[in-house]
This record gives sequence, C-alpha cells and structure tokens, in this order.
Amino acid sequence: EVNPRWHLLFGLFTALAVLTKSVLGFFPLAIVFAYGIFARPDSPATYRNLYFWIGAAIAVVLGSSWYLVNILQLGNWFAEGHFGWLLFHRAVTGEDAVGVASKSNPFFFLGYIKSLWKNYWPWFPFAVAGAAIFCKKAFRDRDNKSLFIFLWIVVVIGAMSFGKAQSLRYILSAFPALAILSA
Repeated sequence: EVNPRWHLLFGLFTALAVLTKSVLGFFPLAIVFAYGIFARPDSPATYRNLYFWIGAAIAVVLGSSWYLVNILQLGNWFAEGHFGWLLFHRAVTGEDAVGVASKSNPFFFLGYIKSLWKNYWPWFPFAVAGAAIFCKKAFRDRDNKSLFIFLWIVVVIGAMSFGKAQSLRYILSAFPALAILSA
C-alpha cells in the first residue's frame, strides 16, 4: 500500500512539469485519471483518497498559476498567442513559427510511430513487443502495473498524435515507459 501523502508530492511535481512544459506537463494527471478508469475494481480506490484530490488540486492550481499571471498581465494577447496559435493552431495545421504548414497527409496521426520507427532503433521492435505483452497482461490478466505502463504510452503518444505539429521532443515523457516496455 502506498502512503497517501505521496499524492501531494505527485501534485507538486506535476505542477512543476506544467510550469516547465506548459499543457504537456498535465500528462501525469491524464495518465492517472485513465488508470482510474481502467484499473481493476478491487484495486485501491485512488479516487476515494482525499490526498489524491489535494494532490490533483495542487497540480492544477500551482501549474496553472503561470497562465493566470500571464492572462492578468497580457490579457487576450497572451490567450490568443499561447492557446490560440501555439497550442491550437499549430496542432491543427502543423504550421511552424515562420508560417510553413506541414504537408497535408491523411495519416498524420501515425507520425510518432513513423518517427519512433526511424529514430528508436534498435529498441523499437522490443518496445512494440513489450506493448503487446503489457496490453495482454493489462486487459486479459487484469494486471494493474502493466495497465499503468501501457496507459502511460497510449495517453502520451495517443494524445499528441492528434496534432499535426509532431516532434519527438513532445513525447519525451513517454520514453521512460518505452524503456520499460523494451526491457
């Protein structure tokens, strides 16, 4: 059994991730919420733990403090620039800072798989085999530890695959889980 106070530290470090990497820093919260949805019902109920909710609140409040300060100081200019252009427009169009849009490709959502195929050698085949093993253990054998590692990969790479602006650095948070799958 995990000491529930670790959730407070989890919230603090997630907040620091948000302050460092913007919305990408919220991935730990997204992974934990996905895990809560798919975990075995007889596993320890994280969502019934007050410390979990305090940790999640710490992550959101402290992590969002940078947004709040910038919105208060810069108003709509910040909101349009950061959320409108940097996060939304670039994700939808793949346009870079000089206005060059990515090539129109109906299979753009496979871009990270293609990048991993080209750049994650010799580990890519081991990671794919590991993902298949962890998926089987997670869903067929109902192993919560395998589920957590599998969801770590799926949430990060899956969410980032919806955007057209794809770079391996955007999914760096998935690399520890890829290493575990490869091992």
